Amino acid sequence: MADIAPSLQSVAAPPQEPLPQAPPQAPSSALRRWLGPDRAERVFILLALGLVMEAFFVLLTQRFWLTKFFPTAPSLPPELQHVSVGFPQMMPGSWSSGAWWLTIVLAAPFAAWAPALWLASRLQGPLARLVVAGMAVVFALTLCGLYPITAADIFHYLADARTFWVYHQNPMVVPPSAHPFVIGISWADQSSPYGPVWQFLSVIPAALFGTHWAWAVIGFKLLAIGFFFACCWFLYAAVRRAWPRRELLALTTFAWSPFVLMRVAGNGHNDIVMMALAVAALYFALDRRWRYVVPLLALSALVKFSTLLLVPPVLVYAWFASDARARRELVLASAGSAALAVVCFVPFWVGRDTFKTFVQNTNLVITSVPQLVSVAIHGAAAADTIDPGVREAGYVAFAAIYLALLGVLALRPRYDYLVAALALTVIAYLTFNTWWFRPWYLLWFLPFAAMLSSWWWVALSACVGFGATYFDLIEQYRVHWPWIWDHLWRALAAPVLPVFVPLALIILFAFTLTGDWTLASRRKDEGAPSTLTLDPGTL
Repeated sequence: MADIAPSLQSVAAPPQEPLPQAPPQAPSSALRRWLGPDRAERVFILLALGLVMEAFFVLLTQRFWLTKFFPTAPSLPPELQHVSVGFPQMMPGSWSSGAWWLTIVLAAPFAAWAPALWLASRLQGPLARLVVAGMAVVFALTLCGLYPITAADIFHYLADARTFWVYHQNPMVVPPSAHPFVIGISWADQSSPYGPVWQFLSVIPAALFGTHWAWAVIGFKLLAIGFFFACCWFLYAAVRRAWPRRELLALTTFAWSPFVLMRVAGNGHNDIVMMALAVAALYFALDRRWRYVVPLLALSALVKFSTLLLVPPVLVYAWFASDARARRELVLASAGSAALAVVCFVPFWVGRDTFKTFVQNTNLVITSVPQLVSVAIHGAAAADTIDPGVREAGYVAFAAIYLALLGVLALRPRYDYLVAALALTVIAYLTFNTWWFRPWYLLWFLPFAAMLSSWWWVALSACVGFGATYFDLIEQYRVHWPWIWDHLWRALAAPVLPVFVPLALIILFAFTLTGDWTLASRRKDEGAPSTLTLDPGTL
């Protein structure tokens, strides 16, 4: 046995070597295709930020659920149960607790949106696009159930639509007070100030839902949301062609903006209908397809007359960017659009009275830069009237900017110049010539700012949107702040300055640093904005 032991030892199993470590698993091929060039963690952080925004939108909608307050509000005092109400009346308890609650809930989505913008600028893959588009849909549908807490215009839309559809009268002349309505609304004695295309569109929810009042309001919101999605698509598609790799940032800047979402899906403002058609016109301007551009712009102005300001810059750009054949197309498209406008007005035309309400509204005064200038010069006596001197000075300032922009477009008809010119035209008009200013008027240029998608325009969109989100909050609660309310100019300026001071400072600061009036300067590695010098023969 002693001789066997060494042999047993000789056949003993050798010591085991440590097993090799498995390499970290890469994403599956399917996930890799969805991610594209993006890093998975960045896309998932973007999704998480979207979910944070959604949580606060849900919180806001749950507190101000539409059917809690419309068509009746049983939780409110009897005198408020059958009228349109604002958020201060809806919030029990002290005004300060309500103000703090709204301040936090409205600010939180901006806190998540800001890093989402940074991430969107560095993402390009299909999954990131799906996250941005999908969350925009979720945001909009969530806010669809929100009572319009900061503007009751949607109730006026419904009343005007019933004037047209139910009572077969002209809503551009006959006010809602002429017929019974489910609740008392503000401006009930004022007929519709909007164009004929809006009157036709407004029939859709009124006809579909009839006297199912809450559903009729949701129908108007869905109409606005549908045009919001159309605006997002045309914006995304235009930027993808004009400035590749910036399209996701452009889409996130507009479609995830808490301010835009609140005004479009929360309040249902028809301004988005006007702007969707204008952005669609800009999309077709990429290929100089004037047969679509001019009619779309005409339809935009026939929804709400504000986009008439955009017609001259677009026509100047179109003329000087075109060859002889394209100019003939432009002339024919312009003539056809004029004929389209005539046809649209026929059912509503009553001479000058057709525009009576629109003209009256241009002579109203509230929370605007010209009002602040007028009161600073003349004191309290000028608070509610349009001062001729200030108005003329505003005309001069706007005309100087407008003519300069038209001149630039004539000399250098570049696409980025056109988009920037449209944005600056609206900004100049709102600053110098709008005596009656409401915060949703910012929707008139925010799509153009998103299209330009430089960090200056992104910063402008974010800062101005944030300030405008608190416009109504300050306007309603300033009476409780003696330092503001006891001084007329400060009381008038309190809601206005958070919008227009950041707007002016960012424009001036950006222009000073870059010397680029379009504010579209990008990093060298991103390339210059495309001039889209296309061969007319291929269009």
